[in-house]
This record gives sequence, structure tokens and C-alpha cells, in this order.
Amino acid sequence: MSIALRAEHMSKLMSRYSQRPFYNKFRDAYLEADDFTSFDAGDDYVVSQATAGTADVIDGAGGILELDSNSATADQGIQVQHKTETFLPAADKHIIFECRCKVTDTIGGVQFFAGLSTLDTSIFAAGENSTDDHVGFEANATTQAATAGRLDLVHEDGGTRTSQSTAHTLVEDTYVILGFFIDGISRIVPLVNGVAGTAVTPSATWTPTELAASFVCQEEGGSVDPIVSLDWYYCIQIR
Repeated sequence: MSIALRAEHMSKLMSRYSQRPFYNKFRDAYLEADDFTSFDAGDDYVVSQATAGTADVIDGAGGILELDSNSATADQGIQVQHKTETFLPAADKHIIFECRCKVTDTIGGVQFFAGLSTLDTSIFAAGENSTDDHVGFEANATTQAATAGRLDLVHEDGGTRTSQSTAHTLVEDTYVILGFFIDGISRIVPLVNGVAGTAVTPSATWTPTELAASFVCQEEGGSVDPIVSLDWYYCIQIR
């Protein structure tokens, strides 16, 4: 079975987790999820501003968390992280992460991250991801200069980065489901609207550390005011 087909197969298999009886459910896997019908920035999340930015639940079917950079100044904006690092990649402990989101005002002016990262109150610094350990979809100053709205699937371990260029290109004001399948510690496969893409192969010396669900919306070019609408996310890991 190809890597892409394996990722799709695992995604479908693990989605059945919600139908398992409770006595098996919590033995088999750990699930973290939020549909954003409410938002507790004090107990559940850490909200950090790079000078500006807001994170608030807004009106919308099913709940939407709006991350508004609230600035037209480069490198300013908002980030949200789950308050605890609850995921630790390990051999045979597969992880699937997915979120549904869109970007407005504009895709060409956003510094973006959606995925898992170590806790850090400034994930992006000077337009680039400055954390040493993360996995996710990213648009930074360099990639935005190359192609507006380009998202790479990125993985960084102790400051050593591997990536899959242009895993997806955002469309203005259009929702997309961004996800990835971490196959133990051997492969990371992008999932865009449930379809598997080209895998990232981590360094052979990957030493995983605990990671938290993390989202970033900052201004990239110094002329617009990008907004990320986050509909939901979930992350599930085999115990």
C-alpha cells in the first residue's frame, strides 16, 4: 500500500473511533477537539499577541473562532495554542490532525500556521517560524513572497526543518480542511480535504517532544489585515 493510500486508510479507520464504546475508546486513543461554540482563553488556551490581534467566537453555524490580526503592520497579529502539550509522536503511535479554516483580507498577506507546536508565545518572529519543534501547514514571509497563499507542510525537530512545498494554495474566503497523518515517527503525510499528498520524511534522528494544537494569524506584507476563521479542529493519537 502506498504512503498516500495508507494515510487515507488510517484517516477513515480512526474516524470510527467516535463510535467505539467508552471502555475501549479511552484505552485505544486520545482525542482532543474543539468546535468553538465557546472559547475559554483562560483555562483551555493561551492567546498571545504580537502587538495586536484578537481571538473571539463569532456568529456562524456550528461555531467559529475568528483570529483577527487587527493590524496592517508586518509581523503583527494573534496566535492561539492549547494550554497543554498533549501529543508526543512515537513509533506506532499514529496521529491525525485536521482543522477547517479559511483566510480573508487576504491570503496573500497572512503569516499562517495550523498544526502542532511546542508552547511558545511568539511562534513567528520576523516573518518566520521560530519554534524548534512543530508540525503543520505554514505560510511565512519567504513562501508568501514566492506564491501568495502558498502553504507548505513543515516539520521541525530541534531546529532542523524538513518540508513539502505547496501542499496547498489557499483560495480567498474559501474554507479548506487542512490535516496531516503522522505515521509513527517515520512519515508525515498532508491531508487536504481528506486527500493525501506527498509525504515529508523526518530526520532519521527525530527526537519527538510534546506538542500542542497551535494556530497563527499575523500580517505579512504590511498593507492588509488578514483574518483566519477557524471552524473546528481535532487531533487523535493512538495510545
